[in-house]
Amino acid sequence: MSWARQAQAGFTPSVRNVPRIMGLVLLALLPGALARIAFLGADVAWLLLLAVPVALGLEASMLKLRGRPLRPFLGDLSAPLSAVLLTLLLPPLTPWWMLMLGLFVAIVLAKQAFGGLGENPFNPAMAGYATLLICFPSNFDAWVANNPWASGSPAWVAGLYALGGLFLIGKKIIAWQTPLAMLAAATLTALALQLGGAPATSFDLHGWSLATLMLAAFFIVTDPVTGCMSPRGRVLFGAGAGLLTVLLTRFGATADGLPFAVLSMNIAAPWIDRHTRPMRRQQELQP
Repeated sequence: MSWARQAQAGFTPSVRNVPRIMGLVLLALLPGALARIAFLGADVAWLLLLAVPVALGLEASMLKLRGRPLRPFLGDLSAPLSAVLLTLLLPPLTPWWMLMLGLFVAIVLAKQAFGGLGENPFNPAMAGYATLLICFPSNFDAWVANNPWASGSPAWVAGLYALGGLFLIGKKIIAWQTPLAMLAAATLTALALQLGGAPATSFDLHGWSLATLMLAAFFIVTDPVTGCMSPRGRVLFGAGAGLLTVLLTRFGATADGLPFAVLSMNIAAPWIDRHTRPMRRQQELQP
């Protein structure tokens, strides 16, 4: 969603506020990230420490190529946030070069190639994650099949992600409709599949699926740039993302349907906003 479309929807972000918003989101992610490191080991910390400077380097290089100043764009913290989100979705033993490829797609192709933050139609972290899932499916299949989570640890990580999300809702950084709709739709769809006799290998509400779902609900689908701005639009966006995540994970060809669900809803977001905007607001926008 471009800044122009956000302004039409009644939401005009200030560039000066972006570092504060991104900083609070990173702060909210910190407890869940630390818990993931505690449960899965130092490999997660290594990937995070590698991802952030690489993302900043890619951002700076693209800003130079586009003839844009490094300030304030390099300091808006959007590149580190995309890097952290992508890394938290990857298996802890992901090779460093694979992470580099995902970051290249996220920062260079999905963000800067479209004009930078505010002009990108797709969530950068999801674009990078989807690319890695398609190109290196065995890396993720092995992670799912030989999951190293200790008993109960995914629930702790998921709970801390949710706690961070509630912090953001309390600070009015994100709206409550999108995460609630995604969680409700994913839960109902997963339960329906289980009642319908879906095999145990399908999407479930424990293990890695639970932690991923909480991360997505509070930190990914709530992205104001690539999501919906109207209250009803947020509900539809979140519900669609939750429904598609479960169905694509269950019936799709990759280990995780999340990025494809989110990217699909990114495409639909302008149409959803156009048809869920209050009638009075639509009339005001008529030429």
